[in-house]
Amino acid sequence: MRKKKEALPWGGYLNMRLTEEQKRQFQLWYEQMKDDVWELFLQSLMEGMKFSLTYDSNTDTYTACLTNSPRCPCGVTSLYVLSAFAQDWRIATAILIFKHYQLLGGTWENFRPSRTVQDNFG
Repeated sequence: MRKKKEALPWGGYLNMRLTEEQKRQFQLWYEQMKDDVWELFLQSLMEGMKFSLTYDSNTDTYTACLTNSPRCPCGVTSLYVLSAFAQDWRIATAILIFKHYQLLGGTWENFRPSRTVQDNFG
C-alpha cells in the first residue's frame, strides 16, 4: 500500500525583492562563493526544497523558484514559493540561493515582505 503524501496548505508567494544594498551584497557574495553556490543549491534540494526554473520569452528572463515541503527545515507550516529572476539562469538561481541562505538564513518563518520597485534582476 502506498503512503499518502503529506500536504501543506497553500501559504503564498514570498515576494522578496532585493534593495540596492542587497544587490551589492549579492554581487560580492557571488564573487566570493563561485562554485560553492552550487553546493548550497544542492544542500537546499537535500533539505527537501523543490526547485523549478522557467524562461519567459516575452521578457527574456529566467525565474528560479524554491518551494518548501513538509520535510524542509525552513520553519513554516504552509506551502510557500520563493523566487528570483535574471536574464541568465545561473544568476537567477544564485540570487535565489542568496535570498534563501544569506537574507533569510534558511528559515522563512520570520519573513516580512518589503515594498520596492522591481527591476532587471532580483
